[in-house]
Amino acid sequence: MRKIIRKKISKNIWLILIGTILLLIIINFPFLLLILVLFLIFFFRRGKRKEDELKKICRDFYQGQKFVAIDLETTGLNPRKDEIIEIAAIKFDKNGKGDSFVKFIRPRGYVPFEIQEMLGIPISKIMEEGKPFREIQGEFISFVGNSPILGWNLSFDLDFLRNNGIELLNPTIDVMKLAQDLLPSEIYKKGRRRRVRRRFYLLSIARDLGIYIRDIQRAGSHAFLCGKIFEKLMEQLKYKYFRENI
Repeated sequence: MRKIIRKKISKNIWLILIGTILLLIIINFPFLLLILVLFLIFFFRRGKRKEDELKKICRDFYQGQKFVAIDLETTGLNPRKDEIIEIAAIKFDKNGKGDSFVKFIRPRGYVPFEIQEMLGIPISKIMEEGKPFREIQGEFISFVGNSPILGWNLSFDLDFLRNNGIELLNPTIDVMKLAQDLLPSEIYKKGRRRRVRRRFYLLSIARDLGIYIRDIQRAGSHAFLCGKIFEKLMEQLKYKYFRENI
């Protein structure tokens, strides 16, 4: 009993001390109070703006807006020197997966063997079925239309498209960042006593949400997983903001 009383007294003393120090700082440096107030206003307004954006995305989705999930497979990570060898775009709305656009792109240069091995596609198949990128540009742009674009680490895909002559002005949603905002950063894993940090990789998040698919290293598969994860996140937002029908 004495220990509990001592702990409470000790805690109260620290609170009084901290409060006194803050009061003295504010009295002697009133501009710090102004900075603190401005910071809180900025932080609140930023959070409110983000919440309004999420509500709009969710409302649009459940009111029938089509979203297009895109993904590219490339010969490397540098959009200035590496090439696109496969492009995929899949439409999603509240009813699920819609039309899809998946094409091989015939590269001008060499495709590293490890890329061929990862995709499980021989270069001969890509060269035989693929077309030069300029020949499918118009078809891809027409397919995407004005729909909002989804992607996983979307800036990577947009940089490659931009360096190949496609500057998309559509609204964009990076589903990876959306997942980081909405999903807990730590989860319980089987065989672990403590929670572990969540890995925000496309396949990891898909598994966490119960989404599975074969041929996981293809552009079409990645676009599909991205769209399905987006659907799951929209379900969470609907439950959070719109308990009633929208």
